[in-house]
Amino acid sequence: MINESTFSLNKILAGISKTLSITNQVLPLYEDSKPIFRNARNAYKLIKNNNLNNIIKSDINSNITSNKSTNNPKFFI
Repeated sequence: MINESTFSLNKILAGISKTLSITNQVLPLYEDSKPIFRNARNAYKLIKNNNLNNIIKSDINSNITSNKSTNNPKFFI
């Protein structure tokens, strides 16, 4: 036999109501925070690529300065 005190329609409805109430509070927070995390990921990629570009530029600049040590004439274009 099913004990009526453990399974009650009122208890089930109360549990569903609490779950929906919490969901209605959490879902807008999640939706509002999605762009923050997306932008943080994009900012990390941008910083990573910018650091790579700075390394490449410093390598190019070091090659240019090492080539300047020759006594060849300088031509400006």
